[in-house]
Amino acid sequence: MSDALRISVLYCGGELFSRTFAGKSILIGREADCELRLNHSDVSRHHACITRRGPWCYLLRDLESSNGTFVQGEAISVVPILEGGWVRIGVFDLTFRHVAVPWSEAEEPDTALARVWEQDTIEVG
Repeated sequence: MSDALRISVLYCGGELFSRTFAGKSILIGREADCELRLNHSDVSRHHACITRRGPWCYLLRDLESSNGTFVQGEAISVVPILEGGWVRIGVFDLTFRHVAVPWSEAEEPDTALARVWEQDTIEVG
């Protein structure tokens, strides 16, 4: 077993979608190369990145985005991702859950393949 991060994307209080990521990093933004793609003018092309630092340990880093990344109304540059935690990126709220996945870290699926089936484009407004 290994760990993964489940991210739910909310807009105006309703959930748009949820995805589970098991890779070492998750790029968030508007560009096509982002694993978590949020297509809205308030979201930078490469807005933020989540990095796995160890088992059940993830950090979110703002990538000097135009409109910032916020936790409880305060702009952040780096913040640990806590179970049940959330951040605001543009008009979206992201919530986080740590989940167990049925493969070991050594057997993790290929990141490029995972990117193909996990990548979504969300357009709002």
